[in-house]
Amino acid sequence: MKHEKIKVFNKEFEFVEFEGKKYIEENYIFSNKLIKKNHSYGYDTPKYCTDSYDHTKDYLKFSELDVKSWRIVSDDEFGIPINTYAGNQHHYPITIAHYGLQLFGKIIKPYTCYMGGHLEHSIDFSIERGNISLKAGTVTGYSLPLLFGSLISSIEIKPESIFRVHIKLSNKETVIVYEGDSKLIKGARYLSLEDFKKLDPNLNITDLRVRGSVNIAFCKDIINNPCYKEMLKVADWFVLNQASDGSWKSYFEHVFYLGRTDPMSSGWSSALGQGLAISFLTRVYHITGNKKYLNACIAGLNPFEVKSEDGGVLTYWDGQYMFYEEYPTSPASFVLNGFIFSLIGLYDLSQYGVSKAAELFNKGFLTLKKILPLYDLGNKSAYDLTHYTCMTFPNIARWGYHITHINQLFAMYCITGDENINTFYSRWKSYLDEGFSCRTN
Repeated sequence: MKHEKIKVFNKEFEFVEFEGKKYIEENYIFSNKLIKKNHSYGYDTPKYCTDSYDHTKDYLKFSELDVKSWRIVSDDEFGIPINTYAGNQHHYPITIAHYGLQLFGKIIKPYTCYMGGHLEHSIDFSIERGNISLKAGTVTGYSLPLLFGSLISSIEIKPESIFRVHIKLSNKETVIVYEGDSKLIKGARYLSLEDFKKLDPNLNITDLRVRGSVNIAFCKDIINNPCYKEMLKVADWFVLNQASDGSWKSYFEHVFYLGRTDPMSSGWSSALGQGLAISFLTRVYHITGNKKYLNACIAGLNPFEVKSEDGGVLTYWDGQYMFYEEYPTSPASFVLNGFIFSLIGLYDLSQYGVSKAAELFNKGFLTLKKILPLYDLGNKSAYDLTHYTCMTFPNIARWGYHITHINQLFAMYCITGDENINTFYSRWKSYLDEGFSCRTN
C-alpha cells in the first residue's frame, strides 16, 4: 500500500493505492469501499435488507437499532424516548416509532449471528410459545438474546449432527449441552443431552447460544416479557397522543434546510412519522389483536388527504401526482426516504382490508415511479428535490441515507414486483458495490 498525490478538479489530494485501485483519503470524496480505522485500511460492508418484506415481521432490520443510544435521545419519566433540539426536549413521533419497531423486531426475531455465516433457520412464533430450528456447521453460531428468564421445554437434536448449546444461567453458571459425555472444563459444565434432561426444568436462562444443527422449543412468556411490556407502552403512547385530525405532531419549530426552506411552526405533521407509526401499530395489532391500535392507524390516514400547508402531509408533484411530505416545507422539499417510509406504512395497513390505505398507497406509488429518476445523480442519490423547487444544486444523500434508499426500493419491489423499481434498486446498489457511475456523453 503506497501513498501518493493525485489531482482532482485542479486540486491535489493524497491517495492510497489498495489492491490496484486508488482511493482518496480526504473527506471531500468518500468511498464506501475503503475505510480507515486506527491507521489501518479495510472494507466497509453496507447493511442491506435481503429478506423479502413482510408486514408482520422485523421492519427493515429495525431490530438491530439501539435508539436510546442515539446522541440526542434520552428518556422521559415514563421511559418514552425524548429528543433534544436547540437545548429543549421534545417528544418526536419519528424517533418513538423507530424505538417501537426496534422493540417489536427484537420480540419477533430473537436471534443474531455471532460467528460465521448466516444459518438456514425457521421460526414458528406465537405469543405463548416459540420454536427455533437452526441448521449449519459448528463454525456458525446464533445468539438468542433472552431479555427475560425463559423456560426451555425441550431440545431436539438431529441424530447425525454435532451441536453446541451454550446456556448462561442467572446464577452466572455456564452449561454447554453437546453430543459428548458430561464433564467439567474450566468452570463450565459440559452435559450430554441425557444429563441435561435431568436438570431442574425451571432453569432461569439469561443467554442462549447455538451452534450446529438443533431444534429448540422453549416457553416464551411474552406477556411477562419486559420488552413486550415496553412495546405496548410505546404503542399506547401513540394512541394517547394522536391529535384529533389523526396525526402525530412534532411540537417544536424546525428548519429543514436553512437558506432553502422556510421554518416549520410547532405542531407540524410528517408523512414519515405517520408511516412509521402505522407500520409499528399494525404489527402490534397483529400480535395482540387489540383493535385500538388498528383504529389509530385508520385515523392516521387523514393527514394523507390534507395539504401540508393546512396541517397535513400532502403535496403534489407537477400539480397532479400525490406526494406525502416528511417535512411540510415551503417550498416543498420532496424528501425521498420519508415518502417511501410513508408508502410502506400505507401498504402495511392495506393488508388488513383498509381500502383507503390501498388507494393512498397506489396513488403514491404512481408518483414514486414518475419522479424516482429525478433523484438519480449518476453515482449517488439525492436526498430530496429542493434542487428543483429551489432551483439550485442537489442535496446529495450521504451514504447512510443512500443505503436506506436501496433497502426501501428493495422492500417496494418485494411489495409490488415492479421491474422499474427493481432497475433503480440494482442501479443504486451498484453505486456502492461496484463504484458505478453514469457514462459520460
